Parts: sequence; C-alpha cells; structure tokens
Amino acid sequence: MVNADDPHLSHIARGLARPLTWIAVDEAPRVRTEAALDDVAWILEDGWLVRLRDGGAQQLVEANAIPATLGGAATFNVRNALGAASLADALGLDDESIRRGLLGFDASPTHSPGRANLFDLGGVQVMVDFVHNAHGFEAMAHTVRGLSPKRIGVMIGHAGDRDDGSIREMVRASWALEPERVAVKEMAEYLRGRELGQVPAVMRAELSVLGMPEQAVSTHDGEVDAACALLEWASPGDFLLLSSQSDRDGVLALVQAVAGSAWKPGDPLP
Repeated sequence: MVNADDPHLSHIARGLARPLTWIAVDEAPRVRTEAALDDVAWILEDGWLVRLRDGGAQQLVEANAIPATLGGAATFNVRNALGAASLADALGLDDESIRRGLLGFDASPTHSPGRANLFDLGGVQVMVDFVHNAHGFEAMAHTVRGLSPKRIGVMIGHAGDRDDGSIREMVRASWALEPERVAVKEMAEYLRGRELGQVPAVMRAELSVLGMPEQAVSTHDGEVDAACALLEWASPGDFLLLSSQSDRDGVLALVQAVAGSAWKPGDPLP
C-alpha cells in the first residue's frame, strides 16, 4: 500500500516491479488516470471513498459519514480510512463489512483515546490529540480550519531528546493554526537529559520570534494545568487543541468532567 500523496514514496514505488495498492486524496485524479492496470487504488472522489480495480470503480462510503473524519474535515483520518479499507479488502472482507467498520468507528475516548477526541463544552470545541511533531500540527491546522472556529487556543510541549531546531520547527508548525492563546506545558516525565524549564524556554522564545504577544503565552507544570488555563480563557465559538502525550488520562478526565457538568465559559471549572 502506497500513499500517493507523498511524492517521495510515489517515486520509489513506481520503480517496484510488482502490483501495488495506492491510496490518494490530493493526488486522486492523477492516480485514477495513471495507476497501472494491475494495480488497485483507493481514492477520495466526489466526497466518496472509491475503489479502482480491474478497470472499474466502486463507491464504498461517503467520507463525511465516517465519524472519525469529523464530517470530512479531518483529512488525515480520510487517508486512514482509505488505508484501513484497502487492507480489509486485501484480507478478503466484503464491501458491506468494510462499510460497517468505517461507519462504526469514531474518534471517541472509547474507541481511540487521545486521537482526535472532539468535545463541545458550552459552545467551546475541544480536541484532545496526541499530535506532537511538525507534520502532525500541519495536518491538524488543515482540520481545524475546516471547523471554522472564532479563536484558537493550543497546548504544546515537547520531549527533551529533540534538538532545539526540531522543537522550534514544531512550534512553527503549530503557528499555522494561528492561535490567539498558547499554553506551554512542561513534560517532566520526558526531560530525557534536559533540565526543567529548558524546553518551554525554547518554545516561548520561538513563539516570540513568530510574533506571539508575551501575555498570550503561559507556562505550566503539566498538561492538566495547561488545559485548565485554556478552558478558563475560552469563550463560545473558540477551538482548543490539547496536544496530550504525558497525561492523556488526566486531560481526558478533566474534559469529560467538564462535559458532564453544566459548565459554561467563564464559570469555575468543576
């Protein structure tokens, strides 16, 4: 299975003397016209997941009907759905079983904890996600723009075993979200040779270079404290991205407690 949207992988795959299965969203039109006759392709076409095989095209399911795609906004999960469908097909599952599987899987804490878990808290959209690198934040920025929020707040942090350049690169990628509020978290469990405060200092310095006002950035000892700060800042129509790695369970417990209460923005947190 080859992601045709990745030009490097596509270039390598074309040199393989064997049948391939392609998946494509952005490159779907090219894959439809260029895929070899003995290849299989799963593409997004006219909003549908479509299988191309033996000269024919079969629509399986509309992308925006798959809960994990958040109405089609989460393009990265559209690609994941194409990949899952192609693997299930290769294993011999019938189309109806594949369709039921895609429609029955959602990005909830039950099915996929910490992976694009979206909540509505008093009119504030809150997503808890493992996103932790530049590529992930770039994909998330595309998703969040599709949800059309009023303002955006982001929680970010990084493990200490990356060099300063990699940490700054991730901060720049998170900047693509155009946040108006950033909560920088310390990740004491992942210092990996650094001292407390070093990674947040690098992140804050890069945010300053990018033009983030100092008063719009705060530093916190852990993920729950950072999430609380963003919730206290938020107002209806805002979107909060809680990038959680070190205390996913604590962040999810906080968000679910708020969701289960009558909390509204501006109220004390339960």
